Amino acid sequence: MAAPATGGDESIAYSAEQEQDGVKSSIEVVFVRQGTTTATFTARSPSGAAERPTAVVAEQLKKLHADGLPRPF
Repeated sequence: MAAPATGGDESIAYSAEQEQDGVKSSIEVVFVRQGTTTATFTARSPSGAAERPTAVVAEQLKKLHADGLPRPF
């Protein structure tokens, strides 16, 4: 399932869930492109819902911007 994501020049996030033996697990994946740099961020939960790593994505994008890359917003 695609979900909105923000940051970078382009970004997208996906969520996936699975159930095995009555136990649900999930993964959140965020893809970001900033200039010619691409990055992938994941969060997994072996039981329950994974949370999108928004704080990690934001901090990493700050580092890219600090390297002199143009800000997209």
